[in-house]
Amino acid sequence: MARRIILMGVSGVGKTTIGKLLASGTSAMFVEGDDYHPPENIRKMTSGTPLEDEDRWPWLLALAKEIKRNPACVVACSALKKSYRTYLSKQTGEDLFFVQLVAGADQIQERMKSRAGHFMPPELLDSQFSSLEDLDNEPGIFVKNSGTPESVAEQIISTVPSEIGIVGLGPMGANLARNFAGKGYWTSIFNRESPPLEVDVASSLKEAHQELKTAKGFSDLPQFIQSLERPRKIFLMVKAGEVVDQYNAQILPHLDEGDIILDCGNSHYKDTQKRQAICESQGIHYYGVGVSGGLEGALKGPSIMPAGNKETFVSLEPILGSIAARDPQGKPCSAWIGKSGAGHFVKMVHNGIEYAEMQLLAELSSYYKYNKGLSNPDLAELFEEWSKGKNQSFLLAATARIFKQQTDGGYLVDQIVDQAAHKGTGAWTSQEALSYGVAVPALTAGVNARFQSQREFQIKTDGSTVKPESLPSDEEIHDAYFSARVLNHQQGLNLIRKADQENGWGVNLKELARIWTAGCIIRSGLMETLSKDPDSIQIDLASLKGVCLSFLEQDLYAPCFQANYQFSLGLTSENFMANLIQAQRDFFGAHGIVVTEDKAAGSFTFNWDK
Repeated sequence: MARRIILMGVSGVGKTTIGKLLASGTSAMFVEGDDYHPPENIRKMTSGTPLEDEDRWPWLLALAKEIKRNPACVVACSALKKSYRTYLSKQTGEDLFFVQLVAGADQIQERMKSRAGHFMPPELLDSQFSSLEDLDNEPGIFVKNSGTPESVAEQIISTVPSEIGIVGLGPMGANLARNFAGKGYWTSIFNRESPPLEVDVASSLKEAHQELKTAKGFSDLPQFIQSLERPRKIFLMVKAGEVVDQYNAQILPHLDEGDIILDCGNSHYKDTQKRQAICESQGIHYYGVGVSGGLEGALKGPSIMPAGNKETFVSLEPILGSIAARDPQGKPCSAWIGKSGAGHFVKMVHNGIEYAEMQLLAELSSYYKYNKGLSNPDLAELFEEWSKGKNQSFLLAATARIFKQQTDGGYLVDQIVDQAAHKGTGAWTSQEALSYGVAVPALTAGVNARFQSQREFQIKTDGSTVKPESLPSDEEIHDAYFSARVLNHQQGLNLIRKADQENGWGVNLKELARIWTAGCIIRSGLMETLSKDPDSIQIDLASLKGVCLSFLEQDLYAPCFQANYQFSLGLTSENFMANLIQAQRDFFGAHGIVVTEDKAAGSFTFNWDK
């Protein structure tokens, strides 16, 4: 969880004054330890009688319960003996961090005499010093309380090691850093200096966002690494590819055994497997982490798909869970996905499904706009209505909002160039599907549609078309859209299932679907059903066929709808004529055939010259 700081030391050393400033500066709760003393303890101290150990255990227990209730807090507590500190840590179940404030006895005496209304008399100071045991091989630091309270609080903030390190402060990295800091984590942030475009990025980000006020900003990578507590947890938020390898090469020499690197970009899973092997050989834990949700998700709660060493993940689970989105039952949309590479593989397929989902909406919009004559406001109203039913999804709601957006030039969507780009994960999904022998025609169609939108070559036609006898109803189109979406998801999950079987990752598909119910781009009501009872989902092939026929009759481009219908036929057809393909391969390549009457005999090459 986020850091819990215990400001410790004898009475009068300044714990409360410094603690309140520290809590205010770090968006943490301030807890005054003296408020949890039972009445009998206060009576003893007021009368000038020092407390014994048996007096302190009930007090420490009550204080520990309050600490547990606050994931990010600063606590003013004398914690004079190591046994008291150990007890607090044990009772809270957390690794507390102690800041021992130090000041001279004369200085403390003056403070105690000048403060009004406190039950601790100055005469008990000697007993406090007698009981005080300095920090000894415990998580913490010594800070001399000299100068102004503000300067001491600043010194503590700059000295206490950070729990989280973020490398790369582009839009996603910046928002993830804000998410961590906003949850009370002590955070260090790094961005390279690359004039004129990247200058003072970390310091500028700190100034722009209140939650990063106490974050430590760096442009020097070794200093950034040294600012982190051990085991270090470094989140790479950089562009996939060679940049990841370059940063790993710079980071690794400065790490210690047991430190952790988490690559949260869209790296190819095979690259992640290679990087993990290199890191593990040096005693460093490496995780490939899929992160979905876009900029808003990174800030407010994404869907997180980490994969790597399962034993080490125990220390990461509460951290990732605290910044993740929440599913409908309130559980974090983050869980261990599997072994090396699994996290980036499932994120890749997530994006492949996303491509197909987006393309289906483009095809629907084309049908309604250019065939049925719906205006942009009409489309927005229709999709908003659909969002209330079984087709509810983030992408559908986002599309409705897009059709509403206007500028001085009219509706924004009509002003955008009719071309779509891609960043690679969609194409990777199709490539990996081919390598694993899994059919994902709709996902591939979603990628191909973006390629074709570039219009690198075109053909001429005579412009003739067939006027349809009738058009599908809105209800039939709604059902066809749902059926196509189900098939999109089935194709993606089948690919993950096959890759998991071959790699032995240990992916739980229902748990993965649960993680995708919130935070991510493809979150939807359908995903909730897939996470609970996928067998209960029924599709309407008649409606899907009718809509596909209508697309064809209207000469409307609809590769995803058509691919899904053909895929459904592949799931239901009794005859593929694959026997002919088998015979052809044997005819020209002697690849062998298997005959129905003697399948147990296996493959043999037929003599086609008989």
